[in-house]
Amino acid sequence: MSGLFVLDVLYAEDFDGPAAVLAEPEPEVIEPSFTLAELQAARAAGHAAGRAAERECDAAEEARARARAAGAIAASLSPSYARHGRDSLADVA
Repeated sequence: MSGLFVLDVLYAEDFDGPAAVLAEPEPEVIEPSFTLAELQAARAAGHAAGRAAERECDAAEEARARARAAGAIAASLSPSYARHGRDSLADVA
């Protein structure tokens, strides 16, 4: 066994010795950059803006639905108007 270096330790650390006590670092204290009133005001403003966007979207969707319904009604009535000598529903108005 010449040339071989045999160690009788498995790890470089000695786990049989006393445990090293590591001091835990103090947690960083982060000071709030906004007051509670500012956070509540921002939350309320965001909520109001979201509701306004929702109402705007609902109004646009309702207008599209009404236009589709009016178009469907006009399409179903136009053969009837054509039989009476009118070219379109615009002649009725």
